[in-house]
Amino acid sequence: YKIFENPLIRLETLSFIFFVILTIFSAALIALALNTRLKKIFLASLIPLLVLDLFVFGINYNTTSDPGQVYFKTPSIEYIEQDEELSRNLGIMGGTFNPNSMWMFDMQDIAGYDPVIPLDYTRFWAAFQGNDKVRPNGKVGADKMYANFLKLTNTKYITSYAFIEEMGYFVNNFDKNLNDESRENSQIIIWNFMEHIVPTIVVPPDSKMEFDYFIEDNRELVLYNALHPSHWNEESGDGVIYKIYIEYNGNKELLFEQDVNPNQKDKDKRWFEQRIDLRKYGQKEAKLIFETNSKQTTENDVPGWGNPRIIPKDSLGLGNLMLQYNKEAKIYRNYFYLPRVFIVSNTKSFGSDEDILAYLVANHNLDLENIAYLTNGENLNGDVDYELNITEYSDNYVNIEADVDATSYLILLDRYDKDWKAYVDGKKTEIYKANYMFRAIKLEKGSHIIKFKYEPTWFYYMVIISLAALIICILACIVIYRREKRKRIDG
Repeated sequence: YKIFENPLIRLETLSFIFFVILTIFSAALIALALNTRLKKIFLASLIPLLVLDLFVFGINYNTTSDPGQVYFKTPSIEYIEQDEELSRNLGIMGGTFNPNSMWMFDMQDIAGYDPVIPLDYTRFWAAFQGNDKVRPNGKVGADKMYANFLKLTNTKYITSYAFIEEMGYFVNNFDKNLNDESRENSQIIIWNFMEHIVPTIVVPPDSKMEFDYFIEDNRELVLYNALHPSHWNEESGDGVIYKIYIEYNGNKELLFEQDVNPNQKDKDKRWFEQRIDLRKYGQKEAKLIFETNSKQTTENDVPGWGNPRIIPKDSLGLGNLMLQYNKEAKIYRNYFYLPRVFIVSNTKSFGSDEDILAYLVANHNLDLENIAYLTNGENLNGDVDYELNITEYSDNYVNIEADVDATSYLILLDRYDKDWKAYVDGKKTEIYKANYMFRAIKLEKGSHIIKFKYEPTWFYYMVIISLAALIICILACIVIYRREKRKRIDG
């Protein structure tokens, strides 16, 4: 008896007993099948046997539960749902919206897990994010927030459990080579005001920080600077002067200078975003010097350097993402996203899809709202005013009303596929490949009704083959039935 206290042995024993019972039952059915008089009983028992077998096998795999307990809505989901504009989302760093989870709430996600990924989308993703971000199991993830990538994927909201702007080199090394006074008084604090949450190096009104840094090609220094708002409305305080110098090869140059005085100037009650071009200093060992200088008084002046970072020039910076929600998740809005459908009057033709993709990756911050790059298209240069309205949008069709005052192209940021067909005012029109893998159609001046329909040719072939197979099966059953009936009459 003690041996059955082992759960593994108990499970194996029960499985063996069930196997024996099933074997005996199957043998009995076979015996019935061999007995002509009991053949009908055998045939009638097959269906319940099959149902029993499937239920016994799958009962522990296909459990039932209240969908509300699994797909409950959090406040962050409800926050995104308030925005009714057609757009896509991206969950990063895990812990918020895992790939595919947004589908449960009728929200679209540009990432995915175990999907059958089209080859062009895989190449598009890998070009911006790196090949390691597209796994063999179909999992795709993003951690490089390039502007072109987010624009073309129509990504409006980005969710994360942590701040997207991670602390960079300067924040992590903020106490390196500081003078004694700055070392004693400087610290890292998360400043949260004006809808920005930024890891900030907080320094005294008179401070100096020096950082040794090797500057690679095509780089820029991106940062925020501000005085803390807790003292904005104090009677005393006259602000500070921010300065950034660079030293290299015995030379010292001033890169940036700004006088910030929120106590006396309302326009200074804010974060300032700075983008400082460092391309001139590419491939140089340099010393970057951050200084703040007080004026007549140091009272009530608390300056901060908001997460200074050196990044590839024209990649997505702090100013493009705005923290909108900061509770159980962090939701950032991408202010440079492109709408799902828009009109351009400027196009440039490329000889291949690969050339377009290479161009999009190499030029990080293109004006994609006003120009489209077509594969074997035409070069168009002009201006257009337009009105657009998406009247219907589903998995299989998209209906759009458009009014344009010049020849132009309508861009739909959905993937190009030869099985999608387009109709302008009821007439079939060509769909061009735009921006590597998206759809574009040409419009002439005037008001138009545009319809995109998914009409896969292979689907109709499969329907014809399936119907033909069904008809053959029905005819075969009729022939067999008549033959068996004739045998019984002759017998």
